[in-house]
Formats: sequence, C-alpha cells, structure tokens
Amino acid sequence: MHYPIEGVLTEVPITFSYSGNEFNGEEQVITCLTENFKYIEDTSPDGQFRMLAEETLWLPNSKEEKWSEIRNRAGMNTSWTWHVKGALENLKDEMVKRKQWKEYNGYVNKGPHEKDKTSIRFTEKRDLKTQEVTLGLIVENGDTIYYDDKGGVATTNSIKLNLRSLVTSVMEVSFLAVDSTGEFETGVAKSWSNEIVIKYRLVEEGNKRNCELNAYPSKATIRYTIDNTDPDQHGAEYSAPFEIPSTCKVVQAVASLGQHKSKKPEKFSIPEEGEKFKVEPNRPASWTFRLSRTTTAEVYDLLDTLQKVNARLAMIVQITAMNGQSECAELMITGEEGRNIPKIKDAVSFLQGLVQEAEISIVIERCDFDLGSELIKALTALKLPAKAEEIKQ
Repeated sequence: MHYPIEGVLTEVPITFSYSGNEFNGEEQVITCLTENFKYIEDTSPDGQFRMLAEETLWLPNSKEEKWSEIRNRAGMNTSWTWHVKGALENLKDEMVKRKQWKEYNGYVNKGPHEKDKTSIRFTEKRDLKTQEVTLGLIVENGDTIYYDDKGGVATTNSIKLNLRSLVTSVMEVSFLAVDSTGEFETGVAKSWSNEIVIKYRLVEEGNKRNCELNAYPSKATIRYTIDNTDPDQHGAEYSAPFEIPSTCKVVQAVASLGQHKSKKPEKFSIPEEGEKFKVEPNRPASWTFRLSRTTTAEVYDLLDTLQKVNARLAMIVQITAMNGQSECAELMITGEEGRNIPKIKDAVSFLQGLVQEAEISIVIERCDFDLGSELIKALTALKLPAKAEEIKQ
C-alpha cells in the first residue's frame, strides 16, 4: 500500500485476510494506516489528535493562525495524519468551548494564553407576580463579590455579597468580582440592568369598564393613550384607573424611571363591551403564564403538547432532576429568545443522564407562537382560558 508523507509516496506491506467467512478490506486498510501513524481514530481533544494539530498545523513559534490557513495546511501537508471527516472542525469547536483555544475574527489562538481576569455573569429568574428578579451570580477566576445598587459602580469598598444570588427590584446593579488569593487580577465591574414591566387589568364597575395599569418597579411613571397614538409623544400620565370609552380598541402604554424606559409601547387589546377576550388566530402571540409539572411523565406530556403547536419557550425555563438519594441537577435557561421543544427535550435527557433514576420537574414562564391559532390549540389542549392580561399579540 502507498500513501503520501513528507512529499513522497511511502510503501508499506499489507496482507488482506478473511476473518471467519467475512472480508472487511476497509477495516484492514485503516488498521495498517493506524499502525504506521498515518490515520488516527481517536480525534477527541483529550487524545493525541490535539497535540498533533498544534504541532503540525500551526507555524513554528506561532500561537495564533487564521483558521482557513490551518484547514489548508491540513489538506496540503502530507505529514498531517488522516482522520474521519469533520474531526478538525469538531476539535476546534470543543477546544474553544473549553476556552483552551480562543477564536475571534477568523483566527484561532492555541495558547498559552495570558491569565484571565476576574469576571461575573448573571442568570435571571423573575417572579411574575411581584416582578422581583433573583439574580444568580456566576464568578469566573474569583471568589468574592461586591455590589452597588444605588447607581454607582461597584468597588472593593462596596457591599460584600456573601451569597451567590441577589433578589432585587431596582433598575441597575453593579457587580465586581475579586480573587481573594491574588492569583487573578481584578477585572472591570459589570452592570446588570432591569427592565420595566407594565401590567393591565380590566375592572367592571356597573356599566363602566375601567383600566388599571401597574408598572414594575412601582416608582416608574406610566404614560398611556386610548386612541392608538404613540404614548411617548401623546400619552397622558397615569395616576389612577380610568374609564375606557366604547370606541377604544387598544390601550398603549410606556413607562420610565430615571434614564430607563420600557423597550417599546405595550399594546393591550380591549374587547367589545359584553364580549369575552379572544385570541386573534392569524397574528403572532406571546403567552406569559407559569406552567409547571412535577413528574417525568407529566413533563414529557406537556412538552409533547407544546411541540404539536410549535411553541417556543422563553424568558425562563427551569428544569430539575432529583432522585431518591438526594442527588440533584438543575438547568435554568433565560432570555427573550424562544427555544424550540426538541432542544428542551435534549436538555431534559442531558439531566437524566447526569442523575440516574431521576424524577424530572419543569417550570415554564412564557410560550411564544407564530400564530394565535397555535396558542388557541395549546389552551384547548391544556384546558386553560384565554386571559387578556396574559396574552400579547
């Protein structure tokens, strides 16, 4: 058998044989190439494949290379070992995920890297009734957190936080992560910003219908309109529930607190007098309602139901796996972008793999739908009513 190495064809003997009554030529070729170090089966980051890539595909004394050049060398350098398709890309993705390689603007740096500074990341869990936010704090390269929730920038003279979470309703909190051992240099303070939430409620009083508006945080100022004009420009300041005229089809509202403003005007559809609220079937819909299930079977039944109507789960999805030996794993997914159900099922399976014989529970805060008709099907399947204060379209 001949194969290229260092610019020339190398010849090695190979004898094909039967194993029992079977002949597998491909397997015997791979075995021969592996024994002569021209093919590698283990392409994981923990084996020799990573070392071979760093030694062969980067230029001498170079830590940073354009990834397209590395791929070209892998295709043209006859000293490079053969491997399954996609192994080099998979290696890069995994090494970047582990932060052992760094990738930016098409370049990959294999290290060694300068020592990272301390940093901090957040997870959010919002109480839909009180609108208080529980911040989960993830410290990297540090062990101590300082915070300032009075409008300043956190320093080592700020309040020291002894927990890894903070419950708050203020608009902005600054955090600073510090390594008390001195091994890692202190990074910059990082701020978390809250969002202003507006809720509405229709109140029947005899023959009148009043609209009640509430903003969270409660100190925020609300401006609203009832004639479908921009509340930023033409809104009246809200001070108390107001009567809705029969001609009003939608209430729009914005809120502000200091330099912070609601992201966009909230639109609350007003049903005709005597008419129950209805979901418009041909418009996108967002349903904010806490769905929770406490057993594995119930979790999968709920996810199956939501998958049939193409729901996407957003804001907060909390999945917990716990068994009888008090082993527990929890995953919290936050953010405005909706996740499709197959990805959520993958997350459930992942937790089941971590905690054997676990019972799964789930909490979902919001479901998004491309069409209101899909939300209608979901409400029907779950035997829940359509409430105006829970649904945006």
